[in-house]
Amino acid sequence: MPSPNRIRRFLTRAALVLFAVLSAGCSEPSVAARLRYVRAGVEELLDADAPAVPVREVALPHRRERILTVEDHTIGPFDFLATIGCRLSEVVATRNAPLGRVLRPTRRLAHEFEVIEAIESCLPTLGEERAARLATILAAKQEALPRHVWNALWLDEELERFLSSGPAALIGGRDPGDGARQLRVTASAIGARDIDALEDAFEQLRDDPAAGPRFRDAAAVTRELEQIAALVRAVPTDRCSAAGRQLVRIFTERFVPVRGQVADLDRDAQRLAEGVQAAFEASGTAQASDAMNAYRIAIAGEGDDPGIAGALRGAIVGHARAWSGVLGVCEAIPGAA
Repeated sequence: MPSPNRIRRFLTRAALVLFAVLSAGCSEPSVAARLRYVRAGVEELLDADAPAVPVREVALPHRRERILTVEDHTIGPFDFLATIGCRLSEVVATRNAPLGRVLRPTRRLAHEFEVIEAIESCLPTLGEERAARLATILAAKQEALPRHVWNALWLDEELERFLSSGPAALIGGRDPGDGARQLRVTASAIGARDIDALEDAFEQLRDDPAAGPRFRDAAAVTRELEQIAALVRAVPTDRCSAAGRQLVRIFTERFVPVRGQVADLDRDAQRLAEGVQAAFEASGTAQASDAMNAYRIAIAGEGDDPGIAGALRGAIVGHARAWSGVLGVCEAIPGAA
């Protein structure tokens, strides 16, 4: 009588086959689903379960965990009157107007850049006492500027949609496949203090498929590859056994057809992770919340943590090495892996 584990694996395999058949009628199964089919075949052949491997969490934190509060440093009425005649009075008047009191983060950053520049140009025209008070405000605004930079980037609604799971817009954007590049553009725009370029980069993200599902795919595929590799490494490779020949068949019939999708996912994950890392480097991380720091490390890595793209690349290499033994001894090494 078959063991309970063998029965369970048979039922799992049947469910995966049914899933693949049903998926073919509506949409193509995911890369992770196709790799689960590979793993199910190896588990059934070897009558062994793959070791448990956790999936990396890569969800963008909630807005309340991304926002940085900033104290509003205002210029008193008497000091404001003293600035009439220099550009600072115009900048302050615009900010105090009804439309200027509620600014989206990118516009608020642009305003802060203007205020700092205006104060610096206005200081030489003031008396000693008023100049000292304004210099104090200038120092406070310069200290708070990194927080405005952070908010301008990480509170943007288009970036939030792109890094989570929101659907792409039907209008807006010139290239629906340039999301990773636009992330790097945002970093360059912040470095150049070019708010127009920053807002344009956000607008270009509208028609790009969300990166969140792509990161989750990378995490799921990493786990599947690691589990398959652990199973295959346990197979003796001193000779080409019957089990080895059957493994070659599973590799050829089940894994080779999905290999191109794995390569595409690896490429996308690398580009997207590099874009997110560039955004973090441009906005700084010293004052980020624990949740945002955890998100940064999950995506870009730090220390011994390779990040989502590095983990996937490592899993691909480990998977190839695990198969090389049985493929080599059975003289089935593919020409171009």
